[in-house]
Amino acid sequence: MGINLIQANNKRITDLNFSIPSTQEISFTNFTFEKKVVKIIFFVSPHCRFSVKYMKFISTLQLENGLKKYQIILVSPNYPQSLIPDDLSYSDIGADVSDMKIIKDRFNIDFPFIYDGENQILTNFFGIKTTPTVVVLGLENQILYKGKIGDIKKSGEIDTSFFKEFVYNKEKQEEFTITKVTGTEIKTKKDLNTTAKILRRYSNETVRISEGDKEKISFFMKFNNKVITLFFIWEYDNINSRDNLLKVTDIYKRYRKRGLSLITICVSDKTHKDLILQSLQRSQTSTHNFVSNFYETQPIYKLIGYSNKTIAPILVSLGKSGELQFIMHGNIMENKLRSKILHLLDK
Repeated sequence: MGINLIQANNKRITDLNFSIPSTQEISFTNFTFEKKVVKIIFFVSPHCRFSVKYMKFISTLQLENGLKKYQIILVSPNYPQSLIPDDLSYSDIGADVSDMKIIKDRFNIDFPFIYDGENQILTNFFGIKTTPTVVVLGLENQILYKGKIGDIKKSGEIDTSFFKEFVYNKEKQEEFTITKVTGTEIKTKKDLNTTAKILRRYSNETVRISEGDKEKISFFMKFNNKVITLFFIWEYDNINSRDNLLKVTDIYKRYRKRGLSLITICVSDKTHKDLILQSLQRSQTSTHNFVSNFYETQPIYKLIGYSNKTIAPILVSLGKSGELQFIMHGNIMENKLRSKILHLLDK
């Protein structure tokens, strides 16, 4: 039944000598695979939108079958530093161990979640190229199944009937079954050079600043074709403002291809334009940047009910029709901002 786990180097998985970290503060070794139980190994990644679709199902599978009948293991295969902003545009988290813990908590997952991103030991052994992928091993560690967990319908719902039927009737399976996988390409250390080139290109984007008046700011508030337009109001001589500028810029570059726009307005005397531009260049804020005084910034302040005095830093989110979506002021919490943006983009 199935095929034996023998690679070109004639090694079985139990012959490998490895120790891989996990979310449980303990490492998993080759001895994990010596138990004579059926093993279901899900290769998923916290940032992968396709993987996240199946997390609830995976947790349910555990509840239906328990850990005595099956040994269920999750493996996160991506090297986080090789991911570019576009790779993260469908998630509010990344792919390191701390992000794996967040996913475990969100979906109440109570079984091992292994981080294989450093050297891709298990990922390479099983020849996994895409997440999500599932591998089912028999009692003798023979591969019974490798492929998709299910199919995602146009409605967004998942259909896992094929995989569930296979698992529940595994004793009847006589041949190795492989299915086509749709998902996200796994990134490794080999992708670091490509990632560096892309990030370098981002850093070379031209940063400009212009003077903004009430009419110009009002125009951008009313006419935009993006799902979300963020207006970030800041002061160049305010440390909190400059810190927030970095955060907002990073998040903008993460989601801009999905429909996020950013407009920065520095409330200042226009004689400081060169100093403001330097701050924008340091943060690589390549978007619509304006310098305006308090009077010229009134359209934003009136909308949010702060028309009596300058309040900065403040972040205002508007929709396509100019409707107010949310406001954040003071020190911006990146996780909260990513979550709010993702919620609006996914509607």
